[in-house]
Amino acid sequence: MPFDTLVLASVAREIREMTGARVMKIYQPRNPDVVIHLRKQGIERRLLISSAPDSARVHFTESRVENPKLPPMFCMLLRKHIEGSRLAAVSQPPHERILYLDFEGRNELGIPETHTIAAEIMGRRSNIILLDGSRTILDAVKRATLDTNRAREILPGRPYIPPPSRPRTSPERLTVEALDGWLSDDPSLSCEEMLVNRVMGVGPAVARHACAAGVRDTGRIASEIKTAFQGTFQADPSGPVGPVKALVYMDGSRPFDYYCFHLAQYDVLARRQYPSMSAAIDAFHRAKADEEAFKSLAHSLRAVMKRARDKAASRLESQRMDLSEGMKANEYRLFGELLTAYGAPISGTAEVRLPNYYVEGSPEIVIPLDPSLNGRQNAQAYFKKYAKAKAAREQSEKRISSTEAELSYLEQVDHTIDQARTIDDLLEVKEELASQGYVSQGTRAADRGSNGPRKTGGGTGALRPFVVKSPGGCEILVGKNNRENDIITRSAQPEDVWLHARQMPGAHVILRYPREAGRPPEGWPPEDLLGEAAALAAHFSKGRGNTKVPVDYTFARHVWKPRGAKPGMVLYDHQRTLFVKPRDPLAGVLNETANQVADPTGSTPR
Repeated sequence: MPFDTLVLASVAREIREMTGARVMKIYQPRNPDVVIHLRKQGIERRLLISSAPDSARVHFTESRVENPKLPPMFCMLLRKHIEGSRLAAVSQPPHERILYLDFEGRNELGIPETHTIAAEIMGRRSNIILLDGSRTILDAVKRATLDTNRAREILPGRPYIPPPSRPRTSPERLTVEALDGWLSDDPSLSCEEMLVNRVMGVGPAVARHACAAGVRDTGRIASEIKTAFQGTFQADPSGPVGPVKALVYMDGSRPFDYYCFHLAQYDVLARRQYPSMSAAIDAFHRAKADEEAFKSLAHSLRAVMKRARDKAASRLESQRMDLSEGMKANEYRLFGELLTAYGAPISGTAEVRLPNYYVEGSPEIVIPLDPSLNGRQNAQAYFKKYAKAKAAREQSEKRISSTEAELSYLEQVDHTIDQARTIDDLLEVKEELASQGYVSQGTRAADRGSNGPRKTGGGTGALRPFVVKSPGGCEILVGKNNRENDIITRSAQPEDVWLHARQMPGAHVILRYPREAGRPPEGWPPEDLLGEAAALAAHFSKGRGNTKVPVDYTFARHVWKPRGAKPGMVLYDHQRTLFVKPRDPLAGVLNETANQVADPTGSTPR
């Protein structure tokens, strides 16, 4: 993430377009971040200044975040001095990663005054500092004493001193002779290290670009450096400069890096161009925030699932022990009946041998006794044990069935988490788990990190099952989670075909005949469509890595949801089984691109 002097200069030109804008509101959603709302001639922009060590930056943003109910003290100070004022000037010292934002306003007495925000974008030393008109520090996001920063103090009341910089050559004055001399003086330094150490404003990204393009050709390297900086830092910052190509480089589907022009070292990467540098940086960090939020939420949900599975497995073991004890009910009844028949004279003994008249030949069996009771009393004790064990057996069987169903459900949710590809997929899983009492609901904005609330809203109406259309108008619907499974199964018509990977976690799949075509013809469903739907069911199942997966299919009229069953759990009969190879729907299923639709169910629930 090379937020260097050239990227900052590109953003500074965008901010200058808002010169004269009024500051409407100031927020500090996180301690290192400040968001300033600007309005000019009906145009509103949110300016983000971040001093986070791993992502320090300045740019306009479209992201919305939840702000703390109690603003931090630095935010309150900014509101006191900056809110209501106008952005008067934007300046960047040549080749430095510092941006000064000057604001003009009036104090409580109506006296004009100027305040400046110094945004120092310097990695772990990044800071946001508020200055008054005499360049005295009013406060900063990160205060520093001489004990922690020998170069300068950053404390209220101290004069502002810019960060120190070591003497280096200006990129505009770079010569081939200087480059040759440096390389000869210290051959241990790489081309990139030499440029970063010796030339002002050159960061690792531009250094690698120049050396990659020059391939140790010092003339070419010097030319690339001069071209990169040409016209960027001039006396009139509003004057013409070279075109800015706001690019985000992609590693597959993941954003890898960004810059304000094409970097030679990224020739092999795909790239996306944005209308402004702010838009590119914002898109990059939104994607990164989504990625981090995705990993964090997935880890959290997997931990919840593990605890729930462990708890259910322990409960199941206990229930099976209770069932084992309950299985002795018939033995207790037998002992009671034999003692009733033969036990009248028995008394004061620990056991007795009696013939078992229920078995041919009446073999003797040993019956343990309570010596303090007579035969009839021991019989009554066994009948009580029988009644208790019988009740325990019946309850244990029900509890075991319920716990086994819960474990099956948890395994299905685990599979859904593994299949999730976006943060919204995981948020839907969390909402489902919250409805079942496994997690607290929380808020989507908190789970999404810095990307703010989901635009499509929450609830069942926002669910969008995966849909593949065939050339003949038939549709295949795939539930990406248990709630979607319930929706598409409930909405299926009796003639639709329901499919699911056999005896393993997976998605519900519906092969749906076109509603406008009336009832399906004889021979429905055709073998090719059935095979495609089965391949999808296999792909969206736990067996997707196998060469062949058994997939059950039946008409939707033979599928039902038991009362009280958890989301996605159904029973079915009249099924047949296909053994198919899983097939990725994005690899050309049904000769059309898989697509998302807002309302794929479109029919009255049966």
